[in-house]
Amino acid sequence: MTYTENLQHELAGPGSPDVRSDGDQRPERPRDASWDDLRRLFALEPGVVHLNTGTVGVLPHAVEDEYDRVTRQWAGGLVDVYRPTMFTEYRAAIAGSYGVDGDEIVISHNATEAVARVINGLDLHAGDEAVVTTHECYSVLSNLNLVRNRHGLVLKVLTPPSGHRATAEEIVALFEQAITPRTKVFAFSAISLWTGTMMPLRALCQLAQRHGISTVVDGALISGMLEESLRASGADFIACSGSKYQCGPLGSGILYVRNKVFPEYNPLPLPTLWPVISTWYPMIGSPPPRSGTSVESYDIGDYLQSAGSANIARGAALAKACQLWDEIGRDRIERRVMELGDHARERVLDRFGEQAMYSPVTDPGLRSPLIAFNPFREPADHWNVKKISALTDRLAAEHRIWVRWTEFDVPHSPHQHYAARISPHIFNDVEEIDQAVARIAAVAEELA
Repeated sequence: MTYTENLQHELAGPGSPDVRSDGDQRPERPRDASWDDLRRLFALEPGVVHLNTGTVGVLPHAVEDEYDRVTRQWAGGLVDVYRPTMFTEYRAAIAGSYGVDGDEIVISHNATEAVARVINGLDLHAGDEAVVTTHECYSVLSNLNLVRNRHGLVLKVLTPPSGHRATAEEIVALFEQAITPRTKVFAFSAISLWTGTMMPLRALCQLAQRHGISTVVDGALISGMLEESLRASGADFIACSGSKYQCGPLGSGILYVRNKVFPEYNPLPLPTLWPVISTWYPMIGSPPPRSGTSVESYDIGDYLQSAGSANIARGAALAKACQLWDEIGRDRIERRVMELGDHARERVLDRFGEQAMYSPVTDPGLRSPLIAFNPFREPADHWNVKKISALTDRLAAEHRIWVRWTEFDVPHSPHQHYAARISPHIFNDVEEIDQAVARIAAVAEELA
């Protein structure tokens, strides 16, 4: 049975593969399926409300099956393990899903590994400056600190605005004020995992281009969520997760490396990148010069992908997840996820008020489906890590509702702030969101 046939069979459910129990014809394509039907494609644990895709998604059954199939295929007799671990066919397929080419894609172990390869591979020297925010993942901040300690990089660490009335103009202005003649890199998240802020990605990349600055984007949360082409963002590097909104296997990521020049997106020369982990890099001499046109001079993805043996099933399962998303329709997925995020934002505002919200509301360009808020009435409880962690622990243990708590700096505050974070996906519905918000309110009252 082909993949599409298997998907149609799963959508049809038991009995006739084409007819519902009520006699109506089932959709022939995943793109036409209802969200209730598509929910059945995921290996969801019964009775669990999973609203934590911002940490890890849920595997579709077809992705599980592909991982098992390829594992069994290679377990019996490995002959040439190195050629398949270049993931050439899988990289090309994934690249098509993300609007780029196979030479610009690397299948990494996760976004953390991807961003580490980039930050440690950039041609940075003592006195060079990088602009970053306090709202970045530890993987970004720790690797930049490593380069600071090792090579003398200067870090300019900004705390961006958060909350109900944050604006894109404020964020762009903050970065612009930090630029000096020594600024070489902007490093920032496409979406903040802490506050759910959708950073003004294109505007920040254009600002960087005007000053000859390279851009390293933590895109862990946009892969599988947004339809937009990675190339169209104008970024030089984007490190993505394969296991969050893309719902691929754990231990999978997607690294985009700009490998050709399209002036309409990014007219700057390609930045120097040393492939710090590579068995493809020449043992004598150097690679060819990087391209200055829309045609690559060599496949930099090969240099970064080649790192000895690898888990071949990981690449196959990630490619399968991307194929499924293409068949459902990435534009359709983006609309659905954003609608669920808007619903969650409205329910949180109705229940807890504007003062509880750390995710942007009034600027639509900064909204994402990740909603961060503090449900406690007392202002001091926004700084109380014990209460917020107790809240999320009780939601999981007593109500089987999976959310997470986050921590971040707020401008002009002497305290670190804490929030509960809801991050829905296409296997969720508005009833689950309403249930979660009501339970959060009840538990918060009990803990108050």
